[in-house]
Amino acid sequence: MPSFNAFLYTLDLLLPIISFGQENASRPRGLQQGLSAAMITAGWILATTVLARLTRALPPVAGPRSDSERNPAIARVPAGHQCVPLQAVPDGLTARQSG
Repeated sequence: MPSFNAFLYTLDLLLPIISFGQENASRPRGLQQGLSAAMITAGWILATTVLARLTRALPPVAGPRSDSERNPAIARVPAGHQCVPLQAVPDGLTARQSG
């Protein structure tokens, strides 16, 4: 039986496929037993999520990819023209597009 190593024991619980032989080096009881079970569960969830992402079963986690996705009004501005925020137009004047 290998001597107990807390770091390897943690990895042994979190990584469901790989075994460092530490699970048998310690016998958790009480609260430690509950924490061990939670770490094993978290490890399986992590492994499943990573595998699903690697096989592209899950979509990527990302925000909008371009300015037009963040603000659809930008997509309607013709090339070469500027988009002027309404706050920048003084009262009584209207924004006009230049030719």
